[in-house]
Amino acid sequence: MLVNTLITCLIVSFVALFAVVVYFRIRVLKAYGILIKNRVQFDIAHIFNKKRMEDEILAKYPAYKNTILDFAQGIRLSMSMVTVFMVLITVFAGILMLLKE
Repeated sequence: MLVNTLITCLIVSFVALFAVVVYFRIRVLKAYGILIKNRVQFDIAHIFNKKRMEDEILAKYPAYKNTILDFAQGIRLSMSMVTVFMVLITVFAGILMLLKE
């Protein structure tokens, strides 16, 4: 019974992980397309440092503020969600392996 529940949780976690990746990929690619088309450039360091993003990038490209923020938020949230699902999958798989012995 517990094994079936764990297998179900693993399957649901994999499907959710796939859905999150696809959703954020589409969301981020839309913003990315707009930024590339308008030649807005910034580094990965700007995405993870909000203060640096505001000081250096948003000041330079105020017309694309919402698109830049959507892009950065999408990247950060996507990475957070993927991390959570990977931890869940690892925990469920670990428990399942222990129960199989």
